[in-house]
Amino acid sequence: MNDEVKTGGFGFSSANDAIRGLAASVKPKPRTVEAGPGVRAQAADRVAEEIGFESRESTKRVTKASKTPAEPMQQLAMRLPISVLREFAKFAEDNDLSYPKALAELLRKERRR
Repeated sequence: MNDEVKTGGFGFSSANDAIRGLAASVKPKPRTVEAGPGVRAQAADRVAEEIGFESRESTKRVTKASKTPAEPMQQLAMRLPISVLREFAKFAEDNDLSYPKALAELLRKERRR
């Protein structure tokens, strides 16, 4: 049997030696305090401020409203004439309301009459 096959060289032993030699010659650059990511970010922020760049990041933390309904919910499905549906949809859109809120608003207005 061939010695290269026994050792797993598969004919690449000279290439492996070259790679090992190259890897041994590569030395990492010494890190300086000035090259740290925090310092680079501060320098970038300073330059951005000097040229008038305004960040798109929110300065305030925006909290989402709770999606948990105040009371139990039930589904409602209705077959409506198209004219009534269009009128209801227009009412909801004009008042910037969701369909459930639009229906609640109409009921509230009806109770006041």
